Amino acid sequence: MHVNGRAVLDFVSIVGAVILFGAWAFQQTSLNQANKATQNLHSAETSFETYQSNNTIFNALNAAAPPAASSEIRRFQIINYEYALTRLEKPLSAEEQAQLPAAPRPLDGDWNALEAMNNVQKRIEAIQAALSRRKQEIAENSASTNRTFLILYAAGSLLILAVNIGKILLPSSE
Repeated sequence: MHVNGRAVLDFVSIVGAVILFGAWAFQQTSLNQANKATQNLHSAETSFETYQSNNTIFNALNAAAPPAASSEIRRFQIINYEYALTRLEKPLSAEEQAQLPAAPRPLDGDWNALEAMNNVQKRIEAIQAALSRRKQEIAENSASTNRTFLILYAAGSLLILAVNIGKILLPSSE
């Protein structure tokens, strides 16, 4: 069985085109996932900042209120923070969330405002550290995706170029 040289070149050209299309589809899918994850992180952080801006109001109320009211003002401040932290936790995986310090329980009967404020601060730091790691992971995955795309794109392009050079150099069958 004789294989026509042009047929082989045409087949290799098709393989190169498929590789190019696959590289593009891979890059687009990966970048869309990275953009969605980044957007979710940004949305969570913006929501947290909104709740955190209320902190000034709670501190002003606490400064102006009689000392007996301080614990109750702090209780509502903790509740406000927990709403914010719940939104900030959302982009984290279940495993990451399980590693966070437990949320204070401002509605329990045994309430200690100072202890709860310290606990909230630990939670904020832990959540922000986890989000920072998540951002780093997204950046590393995006860089890896771009490297893979460039390698596939170069391979597909070189195949197509080689085929076209081969067609020029192949003797005419006329």
